Amino acid sequence: MINLDLEVRQQSDEQFLQEYLAVTLGHVKSLHAAVTAMMADLAALRRTVLAEPENIGEYQTNLQIAIDTAKPMIDEAMHSYDEMIQVLSTSTSERWQN
Repeated sequence: MINLDLEVRQQSDEQFLQEYLAVTLGHVKSLHAAVTAMMADLAALRRTVLAEPENIGEYQTNLQIAIDTAKPMIDEAMHSYDEMIQVLSTSTSERWQN
């Protein structure tokens, strides 16, 4: 009987860890997106200030160029995060449906 309790407790801990890992990965995804936005903004500011500091109106154009350059890489990273979260969520729910 003690072994059964231990097994249930281990499964419960494992489920908790899987769910915790999925939530943590979601937070990492959000932080990645925020850092990327900041990097794009800094790249646009750097280009504007270094190239033509008197023409701040170019900032918007430079920001759009920086975003367009980074977008494919960010989309791929976000898709990868979504797949990892899906795998973690699916493996946890499948394990408990049996």
